[in-house]
Amino acid sequence: MEKIIIWIIFCTTILGLMLVGCSTGESLDGTSWAMTSYRDSQNKLTEILPETIVTTNFQADQVSGNVACNNYSGTYQTTGNNINIGPLATTMRECIGPDGIMEQEAAFLTAMEAAAQYEIKNDILEMVDDQGATILVFKRSPSE
Repeated sequence: MEKIIIWIIFCTTILGLMLVGCSTGESLDGTSWAMTSYRDSQNKLTEILPETIVTTNFQADQVSGNVACNNYSGTYQTTGNNINIGPLATTMRECIGPDGIMEQEAAFLTAMEAAAQYEIKNDILEMVDDQGATILVFKRSPSE
């Protein structure tokens, strides 16, 4: 009988630890964000171009927003803090300026589809790739 009780305590403890490890933190569903920095083509985290706004909205397994020039949309799934985004569809406008806007847009869309995990801390959303490198940083939109 004593061994059974010890076994039950052991299994309950392990199950509790597993559930804590699966904690999801804050859900992305129903949140809106504005990008502040992204990993550029030189693999460097860089600030968003001045006078551009890149938005991301998560709603019911759908992600959408504006990449300063074009709109985009697609699907996303989360399990804990793991995330899978895409494929993403975009409008196809060619924007003239500011310089680098199309490169920023391409880097953003590539990074969104490469995101493997996310973390929300103090109204900041960070997305990292499968190597653990930060690829996108957002701040919570004021409308929330």
